[in-house]
Formats: sequence, C-alpha cells, structure tokens
Amino acid sequence: MNELEKSILKTLIYFDIFNYPLTSLEICNFLIDYSCKLKDVVRELENSENIKRYTESKNGFYFLKGRKHILENRKVNRVNSQKKIKIALKKAQFIRYIPFVKCVCLSGSIPHFNTQKDSDIDLFIIVKKDYLWFSRFFVTIVAHILGKRRHGKKIKNRLCLNFYLTDNNLNLEDLCYENELWFYFWFTQIFPILGKEEYDKFISNNSWILKRIPNFIEFNNISGSFIRESEVSQYFKHFFEIILGNEIGMLLNYILEKIQIFKMSFNKKSKRNNGEKDVIVNDKMLKFHETDPRKYYNRIFMEKTRFLSK
Repeated sequence: MNELEKSILKTLIYFDIFNYPLTSLEICNFLIDYSCKLKDVVRELENSENIKRYTESKNGFYFLKGRKHILENRKVNRVNSQKKIKIALKKAQFIRYIPFVKCVCLSGSIPHFNTQKDSDIDLFIIVKKDYLWFSRFFVTIVAHILGKRRHGKKIKNRLCLNFYLTDNNLNLEDLCYENELWFYFWFTQIFPILGKEEYDKFISNNSWILKRIPNFIEFNNISGSFIRESEVSQYFKHFFEIILGNEIGMLLNYILEKIQIFKMSFNKKSKRNNGEKDVIVNDKMLKFHETDPRKYYNRIFMEKTRFLSK
C-alpha cells in the first residue's frame, strides 16, 4: 500500500468516527499527512484495490465498508446545520455592538454541516489585547439578559461562549497535544461570521496545521452568512472604543477580571488549575472546554489505523 492510499484511508477513518462520509474534494482538502492534487486522489479512489478493499461509495460520497447508513446522517445533519447557521446569525447580532470584539466565528460541527438538532451553537471570539475580560463580560451578560446564552439545561440553539482569544496571541500551536489530529481539524471547523480580516490573520498565524493537513483550503462554503455591520453598530462600537481605549478602559478590564476570577473560584469541579490544555484562563486566552474530547478521539483513531502501520 502506497503512502497516498494510506492517507486516504486515514482521512476516511478519521471522519468516520464522526459518522461523516466525504466527497473526493473533501478527502483531498482534509487529506492527512500527504500533499497532492485532486486528480491524484480521484485516481486512487477509482483504481486502487487497496482503497476498494476497505471502502464503498454512493452518490459521490466515500465511506468505510458497512457504513452506508451514515449518508442519511450527513443529509439530516446538513439540514440541522443550515437551520442553526440562520439561528446563529440572528442570535449573535448583538456582538457587533460590543467594544473591542474583532472577530466572531462559528466553530464545532456547524461549519462542517454535521450538527445535531438539539445541539448548542459554539462561538470562537477574538478580541483586542488588554480587553479580554471586558469583552467577555459584556458578551456574556448581554447574551444572558437576551436569553441567548447556554447555561444549565438550556442548551438547544443557545450560544456557547467558551473560547476567547486576544489579537496578539493568535498562534495556538502550543495547545496541540503530541500526535493528535482533533485540534488540527478544529481549524477547518471555524467560519467567520463577523471580522473576516481578523479571521484571515488567525489562519495565517496557524499555518503549522499544514504539517498534518497540507492540502487544507480555507473552509469557505457558507456564502452570504456574515453579520453585517450597520452605521449604528459601527458608531456605537467606535465611540466606546475611543472612550475606553486608555487607562480607564484597562482599569475597567482589570476590575472585571477580578470579578470573573472570583466567580470562577466557586466552581470546585473546574479543570482550571490541573495543568492540562482543556481549560485555560489568562490575560490572552479564555478556553473553557471542561469536557475536551481530543485524547478520546485520538485514541480511537490510533486504534482504527493501526493496521496501516504494519
């Protein structure tokens, strides 16, 4: 079995973990540990006996043998995702008014059109340096007042505000565990709904993901889904960024940091101080992934691909 065949199988196996069949173009874009052209992938899919031994295809989708039922899963979840994109754009409109927020992205399964009906809506937010706690406080409090924030048992179609980053800390390579794949593919599962220029900077600062997915092309298939800035939102935001873009604003950020840290101290079950990469709390990043599945998925992937190393 040649290296391209192994990479195609690795890619199909990885996405099979999430019940997600792939087109030939998607296989090429997400190809693991191998760089090539689409025509090379198509040639192997059509002609390789090694590939055909482990896979099937239908209606332009490729999947592992005996897994044809995940085609329906993808169809259903695509409809779910399209609905959630519309909901997300409507519910996240208020964020364009929050000072110092530079970029808002959909993350998780929605950009891959693979979300379930009862799931929440994950947002990844980039803010101006020195105003992380300020922005997080007002995004959270407004979302809560408007009844849009996920909390407790209120999950379906709620905004999950669990990942904030400052614009001077865009490279996230240190968050990646050794030999893992999940975090590499996380970058293919984010899509900007506000602040496309800052998103482009973020992606360019994380070109290290090309080491494992060298064919990755910016995931840009949700056309026309941007939150549009209005004259009112631009004026409102600009006005307060001028008023607070000084020592007063930084002092307010400091006060809000102390308030939020104090509140977090009551969560005795948090992984905040365990030295892992699941939950990170500092002046450049707020990452609240109390249930981080990366090690679990990586273990499954390693087990399922062990035969390829023989």
